[in-house]
Amino acid sequence: MKAREVIKQTNGRFVSVTFERSTDSKSGAKGEQVTRVFRTGVRKDVKGGGLKFNPESKGLITLWCKSGYRMVKEDNIVCIKCGEINWNR
Repeated sequence: MKAREVIKQTNGRFVSVTFERSTDSKSGAKGEQVTRVFRTGVRKDVKGGGLKFNPESKGLITLWCKSGYRMVKEDNIVCIKCGEINWNR
């Protein structure tokens, strides 16, 4: 089962996702593993303009965390935990 399918099964519940950073940033180096808590299905702060591209075609998964929307590359996801769901690459 792919990471995208596992995240869709969570039905908007909180999900712990561990992934590898794909770029360098102030908060970490490329390749570093990061764990964050996200949710799916959040419609907060959506203005209706939409994206100029299809994230799914680029292998990205859109998730919401307390600091806003984030896109994580599906190939970089290492682990997903949500309730009794535990998925590892």
